[in-house]
Amino acid sequence: MKEQLVSLERLNSIIDKAAKEAGYSEGFGIKGCDLTRSPWWAAYARQSCEEQANNNRLPEYLLTCAREAKKLGIVVPIEYILYDTVTGEHLERPGMIRLRKLLAGRDIAGVIFPALDRLSREPLHQQIFEMEATHYTVQIHYADVPNGNDPNSQFTRTILAHAAKLVKIANRKNNRGGNIGRVVSGSVPAGKPS
Repeated sequence: MKEQLVSLERLNSIIDKAAKEAGYSEGFGIKGCDLTRSPWWAAYARQSCEEQANNNRLPEYLLTCAREAKKLGIVVPIEYILYDTVTGEHLERPGMIRLRKLLAGRDIAGVIFPALDRLSREPLHQQIFEMEATHYTVQIHYADVPNGNDPNSQFTRTILAHAAKLVKIANRKNNRGGNIGRVVSGSVPAGKPS
């Protein structure tokens, strides 16, 4: 498992600040909730270590989740604020595995994503996750795309997931091309040494 970009102490601090900034300390990052009860919601954010290690957007992601929680009038216990620092190219991420177990156990009423691409930039993953959530009657709320299970909303999300995948591919191609250019010109490639 990859090392987390932030410590648990720092994560809790970011959660507290996000809740205060959103004006929703009574509903986001709540401590001491009886997790055997529902209908709690979860919030999920992901950053790829390789691509975002120097651009920590976690505070922005959690602030977005806190604002959406306030808008929806739902409660997100601190234990259900999940964060991964693993690529979105697969669903075998620690936080995502836990989130999917919460879905399957019907332990949550819904989940907030600050952006569709925080779930994944792979359209198939987005569709699998949404199908599982629908099966277990767990709501999904994205802050940046149409929500709903109607065909138009689903189609829009699928197209946007494909667009996010193309952006990911273009970013990697440009990064690789830049490194090749650096080597050809006699410089050292960008990035961390092995």
